[in-house]
Amino acid sequence: MPDISLTDSMDKTISAATIDLSHPSSLLRYLQSEVLHLAVLPDFLDRKDKILSQAATRPLQFTASAKHGFQLGVTQPSITVSPSGKAVISVNANPGTALFDRDAFAPSYEVPSKTAYAGLQLEGNFDVGVAGSVSDLSFDFDQSSSITLQFFKAFPLGEGEPTLGRAISDTLTHYTIPATVSDFDSLGVGDIATIEGEGSLQISGSVEVSASPNPLASAVLPLSLGEFKLQAGAAIDISIGFTLSCSYQVRIRRLDSDSVELTITRNKDLAYELKASGSGGFTAELQNQELISTLIGSISKDSSTDANLFAGLSESETAALASAIRGGIDHHLKASLDVLLSADNQSDAAFQYEIRPALLDNNAVSAINHALHGDLRSLTEMESQVHAGRKLAPGITVSRSLLAKTRDRGLKLNFNLLGILNFASLSDLLRHSEVLTDEVSGDITIKETVSGNIISTLSDPLERHEALRKAIYDSVVATTTYRAGRAVSLAGLNCEQVHFAFSRKTSDQTIAQYIRWFAALNLLTHDKQLKLKDQLQPGGTSTCVLRTSYAEKDCDAMFLDASGKVYARAHYLEIGRQAMRALLDVESSPNDRYRMKVFDDVVWPQALSLGPVPTIGPLAGLSANDPKVELLIGDVFVISQWATAMADAALQVQSMRVSIGGADLHAVLSNPDFNKKRDDLQKKLAGMIKTSKVRFAEPWGMVSLYWSAGSPGTAYGKITEGALSLTASSNSDLEMLGTPR
Repeated sequence: MPDISLTDSMDKTISAATIDLSHPSSLLRYLQSEVLHLAVLPDFLDRKDKILSQAATRPLQFTASAKHGFQLGVTQPSITVSPSGKAVISVNANPGTALFDRDAFAPSYEVPSKTAYAGLQLEGNFDVGVAGSVSDLSFDFDQSSSITLQFFKAFPLGEGEPTLGRAISDTLTHYTIPATVSDFDSLGVGDIATIEGEGSLQISGSVEVSASPNPLASAVLPLSLGEFKLQAGAAIDISIGFTLSCSYQVRIRRLDSDSVELTITRNKDLAYELKASGSGGFTAELQNQELISTLIGSISKDSSTDANLFAGLSESETAALASAIRGGIDHHLKASLDVLLSADNQSDAAFQYEIRPALLDNNAVSAINHALHGDLRSLTEMESQVHAGRKLAPGITVSRSLLAKTRDRGLKLNFNLLGILNFASLSDLLRHSEVLTDEVSGDITIKETVSGNIISTLSDPLERHEALRKAIYDSVVATTTYRAGRAVSLAGLNCEQVHFAFSRKTSDQTIAQYIRWFAALNLLTHDKQLKLKDQLQPGGTSTCVLRTSYAEKDCDAMFLDASGKVYARAHYLEIGRQAMRALLDVESSPNDRYRMKVFDDVVWPQALSLGPVPTIGPLAGLSANDPKVELLIGDVFVISQWATAMADAALQVQSMRVSIGGADLHAVLSNPDFNKKRDDLQKKLAGMIKTSKVRFAEPWGMVSLYWSAGSPGTAYGKITEGALSLTASSNSDLEMLGTPR
């Protein structure tokens, strides 16, 4: 039988801490060495004969060492605790104080009233070649990392209270290493056993994903005469799988004689990484055609023409579309997980279950054994199957779950359908389109390619982003004009514009820029601007996504006042000027200070009178030959050209509305005069789009359209920076999730 004992520095056994070797503890079960002598220092020996409440008037720790070193394992050594390895004896007889000496692993525990804890922490290393399964003690941690084992035994204070020496001997006698469900038997009520290291938690299950269509027209193509049968897609279950690589702790606590609590929590002070499971990404479970039919099919109400959405698509086109959908799901899933994992106020465990071992069947035992070794897939798949309720199986109840929180948040995929209004059906658009996934916003854009304008051929990411922003803006302008002119009907659906930006190295100027963008969309009051500035820090990567949305009444407001009268060019000139002023960085950009001078109330009429020519330079204090004058020329040209185009569009809108009168759109589709006006409107829009010089590095076009629509309460903005996520919308206050750097 192995020799397990506490000794002094001379390797002499301490008689006051005799260990009962007849008890089937984990040390006896897994010890691969003949000798386990823990040597203690004099500070422990001085207190060993005092009862716990006297020995530890405050929480204490005593350093010990493995005198001869020892190994732990099942059939072969897996963990080595060397003589130089850290061993810490702890005692805490102070109710209300923290049991653990650090709170990086949430939740933290306080010592209950009339209770004391004696504990032993051992740090070891993995032996080379450990198999890495539930049949050994590797726990699926990285073999290059160390492992920390802790066991805390609970003792009642008062009558029969043990001495420190007796308590530590009982702690060694009952020492538990939670490698399997059978190890729970040695836990007394209140006892806690933990294993800690660096590795990967494997998680799989399902989340609810919904598809949100953004129906847009292509101004360069004729409108379809068909009915646009689109809807917001219902939430559907999508199977996911991912790993969370981090430093984590598995903790077992005996709640009562019948139940234990399993808690799995990561070290919040250390970095983590999310990885897709397998080669297919987070959404590897669905085949390509099934994924397309399930998600895109949910936004179509046309059961006849869209019965087979991928009919006519080649195998590579089907794969590309499915890949884009997976990319969008991956983006939103990772963003959701990042927010949950990095929440600054996170005090909960990632996963926590209540287990009643006597009620477990073989499958449940296997699921828990795998979870103890970092593989939670069986448990989390049970969660996905039961959905409502906390009871996963007889003997297993879930208390907290990262996957459940993700499922509760849900994932929404935005589908920008550029050109859907120019085709008879969604399936028709798919057969004549390219698919683009924006890695910043996570949006999936399905854009018509009949016009020959193909964005995916651009190899430079910046050029591709610029082209995509322009394509969406142009389509929003066309769609809002068509809707205001009653040329199309999209009852119950809004059209949406998105602007996105990515900064590899965020500067103070970048932060100020984001704040100006939010403020221009009425998302931030002055006080909230200061709060946002305090939260964001320069140095790392960041993203900014802005969204505006327009219902039919908002489209009307872009072109007509409350009495139905069209807006003149001067109206749009003023909107364009004020929008540009709102986005300029006059604090840190000398060039923007010159530009701002041109927008002065007194100077602006003079600039318009001169037009986009070099002679406007002196209006800003520059010579006509100064290269910076080109910026001023560009501003005057863009605003003037945009205002002219919007005023012309307003006249076309009015003409269309007069033509249709109070009739239903479908009733006049066969009217040649109406169709001619609609064709004329399409051609004028195509010309306007072709000559448009709106710039897309900043959201000037978005802000101008939004203000033209009367600033409806539909704006949304999101900034991410490292582990910090800041969101604001017209209907909610600024929300911060995560931790500032």
